Amino acid sequence: MKRLEDLLLQQAAARETQIPTPPTPVEVVAPRVSSPALDASRTAPAAAPWGEDIAAPPARASVAGAVFPLMVEGAERDRLMECLSEFRRCSPLTFDGENVDHWIVEKWLMHMEKLFRDTFVEERDRVWLATHHLDSEAYRWWLDIQDNPSTDLTAISWKRFKELLLEHYFPDSVKRKMEQDLRNLRQEDRTVAEYEREFSRLLH
Repeated sequence: MKRLEDLLLQQAAARETQIPTPPTPVEVVAPRVSSPALDASRTAPAAAPWGEDIAAPPARASVAGAVFPLMVEGAERDRLMECLSEFRRCSPLTFDGENVDHWIVEKWLMHMEKLFRDTFVEERDRVWLATHHLDSEAYRWWLDIQDNPSTDLTAISWKRFKELLLEHYFPDSVKRKMEQDLRNLRQEDRTVAEYEREFSRLLH
């Protein structure tokens, strides 16, 4: 009986001194947080080595002739609209193209050129501003030019615009008639001043 009690005491002591086995660690995986900055860093191309030439983006093609808001956007479009607003403060004359002779056409062109000089209008903006002061038949003429598929609006400079306008309102047939009138001009009973004015009118 004594031996059995000693055996039970030894087993109890062994259980009290036994070191417990630590639990197996569990790996915790944090959820992935999407970040534009991190994503960009993963996909961004490697920087070019020092000294290596980097191709520049293609330059925007410049417009040789007239500039119109439909051709541009953003800051350039805003600039054109501001330019038109400033120009209209000078009260430019309007050309309607009805019942006119070449004198009226030339007078309007001279008026526009004077305003261009006085207000420091750039060459590229002159056609844009001038065509905003065409009305009636003259405006219809300009619309026909724009609607013509063969017309390159960017090639119409202010000089070319004047040529087109004079060709339409001052054709060769009218020029020939004026030349004939000039040859037939006689002073008759007019004063010298009247004769000179008539001579100058036919000559120009």
